[in-house]
Formats: sequence, structure tokens, C-alpha cells
Amino acid sequence: MALYKHSFVDLKPITEPQDFMPVLEQVLGKELIEKVAAQAGTVGKETLGKNTDKAIADGAFGMPWYMATNAEGSTECFWGFDHLGQVLAHLGLDRATGKSEAGWRSML
Repeated sequence: MALYKHSFVDLKPITEPQDFMPVLEQVLGKELIEKVAAQAGTVGKETLGKNTDKAIADGAFGMPWYMATNAEGSTECFWGFDHLGQVLAHLGLDRATGKSEAGWRSML
């Protein structure tokens, strides 16, 4: 969610490592990010290819694409940030309403 917020709420780029690595480091910690960075061109590239193939097979036609499975085991797919409210409803989660979540509220 941190990268999503960085890109779609704060409207900042995530296309280059210097853009997204600090965001990931804040969430995951320096040690894990260094491990991920070391594998980006090998394991990461292979995983990205597999995930892309699966997304296409699942019907993805654009980004962002969400496949969400709720507590009852029901899975649905959603496309676009304007459908986040539907994702939250499907997952049974509350929508943000406080001042600190104003960016979320504006998109739901």
C-alpha cells in the first residue's frame, strides 16, 4: 500500500529504484530491501514474469489490477484505483474517514 499511496495519492514516480526503494525501505526495513535489490535481476524478474502471466490469465487488462479473496473464500478481480471502495467492501474492511486518511477517502 505504501507504493500505491506514493504513486496514486502523492502522485510521485515509482519508475526508477531511487524513486521506490526509500518507500520500500520504510515499510520493510533496510536488510530486507537489500536482499530484494540483490535478487531483482534474477529471482525478481522471473517472479514478475510469472505474476504477469497469471494476471493476464485471470483477465487483467490494465493497472492497477487487484485480485482479492475475502474471509469467506470468495475471490473477485478489480481494475483501477477508482474501484478501491469495491475492494474494501468485498474484503469487509472499513473505509477511511479520519483527517489522516483524507487521500484514501477522496478515492473511495
